[in-house]
Amino acid sequence: MKILFISYFFDPYPGVGAKRVSYWADEILNYGIEPTVITAIEQKGNKPYPVHYVPNTKRKRKFSLFIKDEGYSWELDQIDFFEGNDLPNFDYILISGGPFMQMGISSYLKGKFKGARVILDFRDPFGNNPRFLNESFIKKSIKQYFESKFIKLADKSIVVNPYCKELIRNNEKIEVIENGFDERSLSIEESNVIDTDFIYAGKIYDDVSIEPFVNAIIDEKRSFTYFGSNLIKEDFPSELFQINPPINYVEVLKKIASSDVGIVFTGGKAFESTTKVFDYIALNKRILIVTEGEPKTGNLHEITKVYPNVVWAKNNEITIKKAIETLVNMEVKPFDSSIFSRKYSLEQLVELIKTVK
Repeated sequence: MKILFISYFFDPYPGVGAKRVSYWADEILNYGIEPTVITAIEQKGNKPYPVHYVPNTKRKRKFSLFIKDEGYSWELDQIDFFEGNDLPNFDYILISGGPFMQMGISSYLKGKFKGARVILDFRDPFGNNPRFLNESFIKKSIKQYFESKFIKLADKSIVVNPYCKELIRNNEKIEVIENGFDERSLSIEESNVIDTDFIYAGKIYDDVSIEPFVNAIIDEKRSFTYFGSNLIKEDFPSELFQINPPINYVEVLKKIASSDVGIVFTGGKAFESTTKVFDYIALNKRILIVTEGEPKTGNLHEITKVYPNVVWAKNNEITIKKAIETLVNMEVKPFDSSIFSRKYSLEQLVELIKTVK
């Protein structure tokens, strides 16, 4: 049995957009399925399976003026690649977003690889993403049109949580496969020395302000370490703050292991989730979720409601200070995190594949 993964982002790209499909491709051979990958990310090493680098040449198309999604031009590059290379016939083709517009290649692929079943992995909402508050009705409608068209062409589609599913029209053929932590990277020992009280690595979205958290941390004289591109050191002169550029996943896990509390910042929208929460759970860390919305709601609550070491706080200074006090006095309880692993999500994918006829 053979599967083709098409993912714009893939190893060695360091961002979260590459992690899900990179893991699946690495490990699916253990389930008797032979993977091949097509990606827009230049390859620097050798995988034990074919990985084809197909760069995005950013060619203009009929609606390029209106469609800015990188997958729109990349679809043409993929077709050129398929026409110029002799590939084996695939039983399954999984196309992951975002970007999303490369999903339009489904019809072409079904014609080229006879009998292949196409699965779309949306990960995030495409046509109706609540984060895009200022998106015009026309643009949103166009994206929803393409989203529905892609789903109709596919044999099955996947999203990362039930809230994302509800944001997609014509979602009868959509299944949920959550993200998770990469258990292969957890062969690290937790340090007995805590380097920082609070840690966060990744993007901070515009729909949540970290100012109340910053003020609370300073007043409580707690240290905070950040890895990412949103914050700059010049804006945080306090010795309590360590602001750093992004680092690779394994190094992030090491930093989390030597930290006391993992932070999640959320705008409070129901569909929101972050892979960082899975890493915190995997390392059995205390978690502080700071929300602009209502505490203990949405997909973040669905994930963490079974985890005993989490505290929520409304995004204001007083509430965050109370949450910090609770966390400081909290006894960390053990937890079996296996259901939040990438391995578990891959097992779900394999079971899904078996049902797609």
